[in-house]
Amino acid sequence: MNRTPTNMTQHGFTLVELLVVIAVLAVVLAFSLPSFNDFTKSQYLTQAAEQVLGDLRSAQSRAQNGVVDGSKECWGLVMVAGQAYYKVGSVDCSLACASFDAAQLGSSRTLNFSGVVQASNNAGVIFSKISGLPKCPIVFPATLTLQLDASTTKSVKIEAGGNMYVQ
Repeated sequence: MNRTPTNMTQHGFTLVELLVVIAVLAVVLAFSLPSFNDFTKSQYLTQAAEQVLGDLRSAQSRAQNGVVDGSKECWGLVMVAGQAYYKVGSVDCSLACASFDAAQLGSSRTLNFSGVVQASNNAGVIFSKISGLPKCPIVFPATLTLQLDASTTKSVKIEAGGNMYVQ
């Protein structure tokens, strides 16, 4: 007695079909990895620019609210070209813009950029007490520029009226 059905159909994939699918997926993955790496790097840059903007707003808010650190009543932020960090802290309001650098910051905190981001220009800004308007730099709009490489940059712009944005 033959117990095997005569109209039995087979379900599943052949080895050749599975190998073709794996090959197609490998090709798609090989083409998408460089784009994903570029996207990841640009996200580091965007995140760093948003971090600087947030800290600028915090310094501006501290100046507007009259937060005093010893005799230093203004607040500022300094970036140094080629460095992967910046400093935020209190500063003497009588300080001349030309001499403003990280050494003049009172109790400052150093913040590191994520990934391979670094500042591409020397820049600093001081916010005046109570008004919160930028006292330094002298030329507006001021630009704090961050870079991954020579062709990939993001800028944080500061206008004379105190408005700030990422560009």
